[in-house]
Amino acid sequence: MKKALGTIAVALLALAGCGGDTCSSQDARVTPQNQGCTLAANAPVTINVRLCPQCTDSSPSCQAELRPGNIIEVSPVVQQCQANQGCDITQQCQISPVACPVNASLQAGTYTASYLNASGSIASSQVDVAPGGSASCTL
Repeated sequence: MKKALGTIAVALLALAGCGGDTCSSQDARVTPQNQGCTLAANAPVTINVRLCPQCTDSSPSCQAELRPGNIIEVSPVVQQCQANQGCDITQQCQISPVACPVNASLQAGTYTASYLNASGSIASSQVDVAPGGSASCTL
């Protein structure tokens, strides 16, 4: 009986291994799909980003802030959960794209979107802002 209960307990732990328990916030890394995009001038806009797939990541959020020098700092954040470390990367792990609302109306011109890439280095993509541009774009 004890052996049977032990086997059941191990099976339940294996099934629960891809759930969440101890989680912490972590900067997410972006996998750009496009080298640039065009947004609408003088309007609320959003930059969508695709994140590097990791099963430890969940609950993504993002903010894009305008910095001096026409730089848009794109800062996605995810929760990383220890219980998910052994899980395979599957469709359920895909949390992209993540919307990053820009915190200011942008004037017409050329901007640089700055973000962490898959290797953890700072990378950038060009963002054009023009009348008639889109309310959102995907990097």
